[in-house]
Amino acid sequence: MRRAVTLLVAALALAGCVNPPPATPPIVAPRPTDVGPENTNASRLREVRAYTVRIRNLTCGNLLLGTGWAINRRTIVTNRHVIASARRLEVETWDGRSLAVASAEQAIGPDLAIIHLAEDAPVVAPGITSGDPKLQTPVHLIGYPFGRVPNQYTGVVVQYVKKRVLDPSGTVMLMSGNAFPGNSGSPVVNDRGRVVGVTYAYQPATGRIIAEPVSRLRPLLKGTGLTPVVPC
Repeated sequence: MRRAVTLLVAALALAGCVNPPPATPPIVAPRPTDVGPENTNASRLREVRAYTVRIRNLTCGNLLLGTGWAINRRTIVTNRHVIASARRLEVETWDGRSLAVASAEQAIGPDLAIIHLAEDAPVVAPGITSGDPKLQTPVHLIGYPFGRVPNQYTGVVVQYVKKRVLDPSGTVMLMSGNAFPGNSGSPVVNDRGRVVGVTYAYQPATGRIIAEPVSRLRPLLKGTGLTPVVPC
């Protein structure tokens, strides 16, 4: 928000009486510094939040908050646990615009889901990478912690793990950084802005963010391995 301030300067003239000049020179305000270009982190956040959405899942007894992102005009990617047992789904852009939901499907295997919109999303992701990122690749998670304003967390790809306790259906990607409730479904992007994974969990003991890599998302985009969401 910007606040405009108007300065009113009054000039007073006293007839027949002139004060001597001050003994010290007047203080001159420093020249304003030029505004530089937007820094990389701010630019990335602005670009990714444009296609990232806040998701509210109204079940029979709870309100679940998560994140999703538009992979095309009518398709939102998120987590299965974000939309599980949904009686009603609400999808909202970063600037408060509501997007009508047509239907939703959840993956049989990975913790991923697809929301089909009944209207066009205003902005879509520039694309997903052709393969999963290599170890030590810098990555950035952008979503809605606690359902609030979009935020960005940065780390690197640490390892790929296949453990039933993390995901019984396949290999997941671990990255360093931070995440909070509400970040589930957040896109993970590389330095070039391409989506490399989808956030779904955080390990407090290790400080690792867990994400489904794009290799696990691709089959779902072709309609494979999906089942309708059953309301509570």
